[in-house]
Amino acid sequence: MIRTGVNGRIEHVIAYLGTMLLVGAAYGLRLGVFRLVAMLIAYAGVLEIGQNFSPGRHASVFDFAASSCGVIAGAVAFQLAYAVFRETPIGREVRRANQPSR
Repeated sequence: MIRTGVNGRIEHVIAYLGTMLLVGAAYGLRLGVFRLVAMLIAYAGVLEIGQNFSPGRHASVFDFAASSCGVIAGAVAFQLAYAVFRETPIGREVRRANQPSR
């Protein structure tokens, strides 16, 4: 597996923070940030448990905690960014993208 040279838990935080920002922009207003946080944390848990069934891998509570912290940090960053950009073209586009399709 290719690594960046950064601690693996920092990689977890960065990966899940970025994922939460993208998922928040796509579904945050429609589904609610709290639901998205719960779903991504559950997903991180499933991936950690799944490592028990993959040869050479092992689940780690600390990796799960790092992933969860990344999700929460991403949710906070999304909420702050949305509050700042709400009345700009970016905020209007996020609201438009989160409208139910007709």
